[in-house]
Amino acid sequence: MLERKEGSRSIDTYIGELRKLYDKVLKETYRKSVRETRILFEILNNWIDASILFKEYKLEEVIHNISGIVFIYLWRAGNWILYEILTGHYFEAFRDIRFLFEGSLLAVHYNYFIDKKIYEKRGSLAKLSLKAEIVELLEKMREEVRQLYKEKKLEDIKSLVRKKVEKFIADLNLAEDKKKKYVELYYEILMQPELYWSVGKIIHEYSKIWNLDKKNESSLKATWGKLSLYTHFSREFFNLALNRPQEIWIEHYNKNLLKKCCKLYITTVDLFISTLAVAYPKLKDSLRNIVKWWEENLDIELSILKTILEKVICKNVFA
Repeated sequence: MLERKEGSRSIDTYIGELRKLYDKVLKETYRKSVRETRILFEILNNWIDASILFKEYKLEEVIHNISGIVFIYLWRAGNWILYEILTGHYFEAFRDIRFLFEGSLLAVHYNYFIDKKIYEKRGSLAKLSLKAEIVELLEKMREEVRQLYKEKKLEDIKSLVRKKVEKFIADLNLAEDKKKKYVELYYEILMQPELYWSVGKIIHEYSKIWNLDKKNESSLKATWGKLSLYTHFSREFFNLALNRPQEIWIEHYNKNLLKKCCKLYITTVDLFISTLAVAYPKLKDSLRNIVKWWEENLDIELSILKTILEKVICKNVFA
């Protein structure tokens, strides 16, 4: 019992020291980066009320839509990213922002191409469990299929996809006749070449679909590139070690990294809300209010969202 109490005391002491350290970085951040701190808080303070989403859409239209799942997750993720940035965990924040950037795009992308095939076959949209299984299969063979597409080996792609699908379905607890139907359904979905696009390709194609100008497309590509650069074990990490070696050991306020985090996060939030507008067009009035508030109070233009609200939602290109 005594050993357990001593262990608890040690943990409490350790956590207490971490809190002191993070509080010190927090206070320095508040003092030296007032604008960035305010922006980070206002992103959450002026977020979309989830009750509006559930008022306009049925529960199943949210929980079976990947964009809906990402939206629900973003409140939690947004709070954590805010904490990471303010306490000097900049590289950790870059990784989490990258997850949201990629997730925002892939949510719309997967929803569209999976639901499209399911609707053709069944006259309804796919459940989240089916989408999860498709994504699981997709992840297992993405790189191999991409390489075969580069080599223009279509027959090899067909063979690979069918083999992976048959093996996956064989392990499910289903009757044989159902297994055959699922094999054909999953095979058709996974034979769509669009599902194997890179994030860069998705940005390019969706920029055309959403009528984004070159500036916005370039901004998205640059944001993705920078997030990937900071996420991977790259030169940027070594630059930090060379220029401010103390930050490799312990958290410190870094004005330049904080500004980069804030800028990349703003673009990511702009992209995410834009994909939400595409997935849930009935939210357009609430989203227009967000655009207006950001411009009037933060002097920030959510240019991607503005474009989509003006040029895409009215056309309903994903109908």
